[in-house]
Amino acid sequence: MDHIYSNTIEDVRIPGRHLSLEERGMIQALHRQGLSLRNIAAAVGCAHTTVFYKLRRGTPERKSKHDRAPQYMAKRGQKAYAMNRKNSRKTCKIDHDDCEPFIQWMVEQVRQERWSLDVCVGHARQNKLFMPDQSPCTKTLYNMLWANKLPSSLFEVPRALKHKHRRKWVRKNKRMKGRSIEERPAVVKEGTEIGHWEVDTVVGQRACREAVVFTAVC
Repeated sequence: MDHIYSNTIEDVRIPGRHLSLEERGMIQALHRQGLSLRNIAAAVGCAHTTVFYKLRRGTPERKSKHDRAPQYMAKRGQKAYAMNRKNSRKTCKIDHDDCEPFIQWMVEQVRQERWSLDVCVGHARQNKLFMPDQSPCTKTLYNMLWANKLPSSLFEVPRALKHKHRRKWVRKNKRMKGRSIEERPAVVKEGTEIGHWEVDTVVGQRACREAVVFTAVC
């Protein structure tokens, strides 16, 4: 029974979400109680392989001074997770100090000469104004511009506002229902014989609950 300040409805864990410190604490408590990996996973709401990897990463390799077996620590697992997440993100090239001269020059050209980012990159590389490691590519510059990580704004680069990100959708494995009418014999097309029917069907929306029009012409 639900109350105003409390209820009995449990939150359902979203699949694929990273474990929190509280969930790691549950793994620590249940593991020390001697539960199996599958039972721990069922209580936490994740896969048993996830519990296995978390126990391996959060358990120290060496034994303690009193020859006690190493145990899983939730804080140790959270610290290892934070370290792995920090190392997994690739540092952006534009964040380096070596790119600062190019960024200042590019901003000046955009504001004074009204150049686009493509022109700035092309002009700098063609005339070798900077070292290759100092000039990022055009895609990186536009990504940083949209992320508001450049001294310039979107209104100073009109081309960025005109550019629309469109998703290219290519339909594969198109379902063919029946044979094409172009494959019919020539005698059917001439209409000199009796018994050849031309059938067509018009279906409504995808729900398939609307009326259907069926025509048959001899």
